[in-house]
This record gives sequence, structure tokens and C-alpha cells, in this order.
Amino acid sequence: MQIINISPIFKEHFETLKDDTSLFWILILFFIIPLIISAILVLFGVKITPASVNAVIASFSIFIGFSINVLIFLIGGLPEDDKDGSMLHLRKKLIEHLYKNTSFVIVLGIIILSLALISNFIIPYINNISILLLSFFLYFLLIIFILTLLMITKRLYALHAKELE
Repeated sequence: MQIINISPIFKEHFETLKDDTSLFWILILFFIIPLIISAILVLFGVKITPASVNAVIASFSIFIGFSINVLIFLIGGLPEDDKDGSMLHLRKKLIEHLYKNTSFVIVLGIIILSLALISNFIIPYINNISILLLSFFLYFLLIIFILTLLMITKRLYALHAKELE
């Protein structure tokens, strides 16, 4: 089963987060905030519907393709040696983090897409409480995905902002 073991992707993504901030802020940003927002949505009765699931499926098909393109871009953008080596180390580290974060986003996107596909088939057959639980879990993953995508966008900007100056 090692051929589809995705646990190193999650572990390495988490390691890149720990390089940038403390465990406290990681928990706040990537666990507590998504948990609170998901709970608020569910408490207000915002539940997934077949139409919203179809929108998630379409969106995440595009996001996964976009993320794969970012990975290809990162592989092609590996830096060559510069004169003093100072920017080389920072640039390599940033590209390494981006590679790991983007791999995480692809896996998370595939998980969300799979959950949405399964939801599309089971929503008509499950009770309201199960739909609310499914909604909560899907919202939680969607928020983590969006936050991670924002982080990747910021890092891509930082990667090329120095070059454009």
C-alpha cells in the first residue's frame, strides 16, 4: 500500500507550516477558525444540497488542475546558482515549501472532490442530521483548502516579487 500512502504529504506540509509560525497559530488558523466557521454554518442550517455539491465538483476539478500546473511551474523554476548564494538558499526553501503545500492542496482537493461525489449519491437517502454532519465536514475541509490556497498564493507572490524589483 506504500504506492498510495499520502501521509508524508500531510506531514511535510505541516513541517512547512511549523517553519513559518508557532504551533499555536497553526492550530488557530487551520483548525479552530475552520471549526468555528463550519459550526456556525451548520448551526444556521446551511447544509449542502445536490446543486452546491455539483458546484464543488466543478470548482475542485479546476482547482486540482490549476494546482498540478503550479507544481509543474515550481519544478521548472528551480534556481540556478547565484553569485553569492544568499538568494539561492531562500529561493530553494520557498520553492520546497510551495511544492509541499501545493501537493497537500492537490490531495486535499481530491479528498474534497471524492467526498462531494459520494455526497451527490447519498444525500437523497440520508436523514437531516447526517446531512448536517456531512455539511460540517465538507465546510471544514473547504475552509482549510481556501486558507492553504491563500498561503500558496502569498508564497508564489513572495517568490517572484524579489525578481520583479
